[in-house]
Amino acid sequence: MAINFPASPNNGDTHEGYIWVAAENAWRRVQSIPDTAIEDLNNVSVTSPADGESLVYDSASGNWINADATVEVYGVDTAATDYFMIPVGDDSERPESPANGYIRFNTDSGEPEWYSESTAEWVLFRTGISPVSQSVEYLVIAGGGSGGSGPSAQTGAGGGGAGGYLYGTTDIGDGTYTVTVGGGGSASTNDNYGNTGNDSVFASILSDGGGGGARGGAGTPFAGLSGGSGGGGSAGQTSGGAGGTGTPGQGNNGGAGGFDAANLSAGGGGGGAGASGENGGNARGNGGDGGAGLINSITGTAVARGGGGGGGAYQATPGSGVDGGGNGAQESSTASNGNSNTGGGGGGGGSTSGQGGSGVVIIKYPEERSLAVSAGLVSSTITNSGFKITTFTQGSDTVTFS
Repeated sequence: MAINFPASPNNGDTHEGYIWVAAENAWRRVQSIPDTAIEDLNNVSVTSPADGESLVYDSASGNWINADATVEVYGVDTAATDYFMIPVGDDSERPESPANGYIRFNTDSGEPEWYSESTAEWVLFRTGISPVSQSVEYLVIAGGGSGGSGPSAQTGAGGGGAGGYLYGTTDIGDGTYTVTVGGGGSASTNDNYGNTGNDSVFASILSDGGGGGARGGAGTPFAGLSGGSGGGGSAGQTSGGAGGTGTPGQGNNGGAGGFDAANLSAGGGGGGAGASGENGGNARGNGGDGGAGLINSITGTAVARGGGGGGGAYQATPGSGVDGGGNGAQESSTASNGNSNTGGGGGGGGSTSGQGGSGVVIIKYPEERSLAVSAGLVSSTITNSGFKITTFTQGSDTVTFS
């Protein structure tokens, strides 16, 4: 009976006991091979076989023998130019109990990584750093609040509170993060409250702008505004206005205003990162000094920042600003501004208050890491003892770690 072969076979196709040989352009019958047991072969020697063993050829005896056929690749050279495949997976698919030297390709980071037992971390081949995170030291200070202002003859306005002060460490991995340097609150005039400073940000860390100082209006005392540190309260006839409340963990309360029957007494000092503002003196006493800031050496140099502004006074000495805070003013004089990049509070007026000092963001990280800073930020970087220290003094934009 005739066999109906396929019309367009490919090399190696089989059909009813035949195989297509393209080189010969012909179907050839497949030779049948009788079933043969290993024991029947004259060049096979099997001894106590175990799971996982295979037949391998032993040239010394000329026999096929059972042995472990696992190939050890250590010290093996290859002339291949295409690829060598390693395990691939995301963070969640990493081995549960990795050992030193494990290697794999991480689809979350998009890079190969290896495991280090000394740090108990998966480490990128490219930079020798963990793709998950590394500790970054930070100092984030918000803009200080401006002092309050008063009418020209009644100058018991409160000093501005310092911007929120946050110092510590956080784990930061490769990626893009927001940085914002908060500006100080603008000066106030003609018997108005001081203006609260602007927040500063690094990644998820946010410090609150300092509270504005209370206005120095006649008759009724006013409380300082709350913020990173609170603004100072203003003077009154029978009592002084309360100081504004500081944010817990970021700053302190402003000082209360003083009082006397003529309502011409002294304003409280703005709160600082390290201490509350001083209360204004009663019976036409001195203005309260601003609260002390804190000293920090993240840049390698000890610098005091985050002081409150001094309160205004009438016929007495205005309060002093400290650690970046501005001095208060007497009568129709203009108070001093808080210092730039300290988050210091502005001094209380006078007819014109001092504006708050701008904040600052400083980060310290291992020198092998790279940081790309976007155009909207003003910054500078130094290297010290194996670390890079980048100081941001103005703007808001993103940075990218790699």
